[in-house]
Amino acid sequence: MRVALVYNPSAGNFCPHDIARLDAAFARHGAIVSRHDSLNYRLDEQATPPDLVCISGGDGTVRTVMCANAAVAHTATFCVHPSGTINLIAREAGYPRNPEDFARTMSKGRRARAHFGGQVNGLSFLCCATIGPDSRAVAAVSDRLKQRFGRLAYVMAFVRLLRRWPREVIDVTIDGDRRRGEGVMIFKARYYAGPFVLDRKADMASDRFRVLILPRARQTPPLWRRARAA
Repeated sequence: MRVALVYNPSAGNFCPHDIARLDAAFARHGAIVSRHDSLNYRLDEQATPPDLVCISGGDGTVRTVMCANAAVAHTATFCVHPSGTINLIAREAGYPRNPEDFARTMSKGRRARAHFGGQVNGLSFLCCATIGPDSRAVAAVSDRLKQRFGRLAYVMAFVRLLRRWPREVIDVTIDGDRRRGEGVMIFKARYYAGPFVLDRKADMASDRFRVLILPRARQTPPLWRRARAA
């Protein structure tokens, strides 16, 4: 099995030793591994197409690779080794973090599932897209903050947003049904912001998205309380 191991060496939590351990784990299970920078990996430029593209990183790294290869993504099989700040996709798919366990699982020929992504303004997203205060907080998180504080960087960005809380009315039309709200979440993954369950009926393998519209996006949204209790 030929494995293209794709990762972001500029990521805040990048550890070359972790990549080496994952590489070695795949090799012990008979794989031929090539390493690639996620910022310039192009599947259609590979002389020998890999049997498996393994993206090691968080959801941001996965999105970077998938956006760059959107036109040919259907020709390859992808998996995600969870080593980033946020790993919703890997959590949803049940990928183990331990390199040996991960390589063993992938080498056993785990059955691949089709995945249907979405697009916003021509850019692909895989599990969720948000509009409103949540998206503003995420956009404010820099690589420097993630490198220094990890997941806490998102909490810090949200706290800063509290001082100038946006009150924007968003018009949303879903299958001809028009709604309005101050916050919109479009998703197909059960998890949100880590281990919290947003919607138990969501399914990454589904060809339909679920939409949550918040009529009023409060600074302490009831959504968070429901997620913790789920």
